[in-house]
Amino acid sequence: MMSNFTNSSLATMRRIRNSNRNTPRNQAIGKITIHHVAGVMTSQNLLNWGHDPRCGGSWQYGIGNDGDIHQLIDERDRAWTSSSAWNDNRAVTLEVSNSTGAPNWEIGQRAWDAMIDLCVDIVRRNPGITRRDGRSGLWFDGTQNGSLTFHDMFTATVCPGPFIRSRAQQICDDVNAQLDKLLSATQSRNGWVQTNGNWSFYANDQRQQGWLQHENQWYLINNQGVMRDGWVRSRGHWYFLNPRAGQLGRTNRLPHGAMRDGWVELEADEWYFLNPESGQANHDSDLPHGAMWYADGKIDGVNHRFNSSGRWLGEK
Repeated sequence: MMSNFTNSSLATMRRIRNSNRNTPRNQAIGKITIHHVAGVMTSQNLLNWGHDPRCGGSWQYGIGNDGDIHQLIDERDRAWTSSSAWNDNRAVTLEVSNSTGAPNWEIGQRAWDAMIDLCVDIVRRNPGITRRDGRSGLWFDGTQNGSLTFHDMFTATVCPGPFIRSRAQQICDDVNAQLDKLLSATQSRNGWVQTNGNWSFYANDQRQQGWLQHENQWYLINNQGVMRDGWVRSRGHWYFLNPRAGQLGRTNRLPHGAMRDGWVELEADEWYFLNPESGQANHDSDLPHGAMWYADGKIDGVNHRFNSSGRWLGEK
């Protein structure tokens, strides 16, 4: 699937070269390839070189020693960067200025920070760039199989230089750490979440309180945001909420914490009757749904007696 290509908003200069590219690329984006410039250049000077007829290659984004970012080739197109059509059709390619020359070809802090930020932005917009486990991000194993690749994997060259190459894992770690932080900040909790054995219910990252209806069941959540179970008193009435497995009154017909109605047996011959839902047989309009009966009443046409604690005493 190759559609909806976008470009990075981090590029402060955008001047697209009309040559030294194939349009469109013939593979989905699944990699980032980082090169070094083999020189100390500003982003503007590097962009100018990218348009010079003597420049036989191209790249998607260039980063100057000043930390500024420019765009030379659209992401939807294949740039001519890594001496490999196979890689360039799959990669968004970067040229990064050095801060020193040979033999280490180091990268300055401003260029490094811009490179990491740009990689994060590229990964976020291109879901095909993933870590080894399939999560969004970068991984490197020294071969073309990783989602981070280098020029020297495809031809005899010193690019990307010893400084970048020796920090391949750090690049992946820095990019992935930012991605994880962004995901944590934007991913809202929704639904049931268990913490230290207690259940809470979230809606758009907000922990809910009070009575909650979820999937046709009613639950009661206390003021600390924790789901209740067993006998609870609310608004002047007693309710029985389905207990945990192994506890008295548990039924496997309903989820843990769901409000019960109808007959409930806690121990042998210890029965209680909880008001059915409106519209159902035996509903008492004077009581809320699920409230315990504590006065005599007629169930299925038969009169039944209850004590003041709600326990069933038998038929009249």
